[in-house]
Amino acid sequence: VNVIALSGGEPMERFEAVLALLESGDKDLSDFHLHTSGWGVSLEKALELRKAGLAAAGVGLDDFDPGRHDLIRGFPGAHREAVQAMRNFQQAGVFTYINMCLTKDLVRSGGLLGFMEMAKNLGVGVVRFLEPRPCGGYFFEDQDDLFSEDDRRAVSAFSAQINSCRRYRNY
Repeated sequence: VNVIALSGGEPMERFEAVLALLESGDKDLSDFHLHTSGWGVSLEKALELRKAGLAAAGVGLDDFDPGRHDLIRGFPGAHREAVQAMRNFQQAGVFTYINMCLTKDLVRSGGLLGFMEMAKNLGVGVVRFLEPRPCGGYFFEDQDDLFSEDDRRAVSAFSAQINSCRRYRNY
């Protein structure tokens, strides 16, 4: 397997188990990624994860506006925690990317470019757009209420533009 992603819930809640998995894995055969909200990612822990073989970390960040991200995640400081986790991973030498669960509000407000500006300023290598699904906090939502076909088209067009236009070359 080329890439093995350790995710959750929140994998940092079982930090010792994550370390054990990383230490036991064959890094010559697979790259190991961690998907986290950023909770509990101190510089010391990021360094330990890197030493154990972590190649990359995808940190969940759903909005460039701290208040809206905190509201989505359900607690104050979630945005600050995610941003600090990215900085800690980067300082530890772990390739860092954003896992962004799209919202119709962000897409419809034209906020995707603002999000990409933030990602550029954070120096992450990749932004993964994830379509919302009726699970977790969205469990009781209807799929069409979460994200429409028009939303999908808008994100596809934006993705094509940000990945092909010269003016976004440094993003």
